[in-house]
Amino acid sequence: MRKFWERGSGEPRITAQGVVLTSNTGQAGDFHVLSTSPLAANATFISSAFVIDQDMALLIFQVVTEAAGTLYSEYSMDAGVTWKPMGKVILAALSYSTAIGVLLIAPHVRVRYVNGAVAQTDFYFAAKY
Repeated sequence: MRKFWERGSGEPRITAQGVVLTSNTGQAGDFHVLSTSPLAANATFISSAFVIDQDMALLIFQVVTEAAGTLYSEYSMDAGVTWKPMGKVILAALSYSTAIGVLLIAPHVRVRYVNGAVAQTDFYFAAKY
C-alpha cells in the first residue's frame, strides 16, 4: 500500500544528500524527505547536519507518526564536532503533519527524533528551508 506522502512515478523525487539538502529541481522551499523508515521502540533518528547559508533564517521540520516521541534541535559552532541543545518538542501519539520551526542561530544545525516506548508502523520526517 502506498503511503500518502509517496509520489507517483511522474512526480519529482526529493532526497537528502550528505549535509546539503537538494532536490531534482534545485528549488529551496520544497519539503525534502529525511526518513520514511519506521523506528523501533526507544530508537533514535539523527539527521545529517544542515550547513546554514547566510540567507536562511528558519528550517521547518514535518513529522508524521502514530507513536509518541521527542524531536530535539541541536546546533554546532565547530562544524559538527560538538552539538549543543537548542530546543525540543514532545509529540503525542497520533501526531500527523506536525510542523516545527527551528530558528537558525549557528552555522550547523541538526535534528534528532527519539521514538517513545511503542514501535512505529509509519514515520515521515522532512525538512523545508
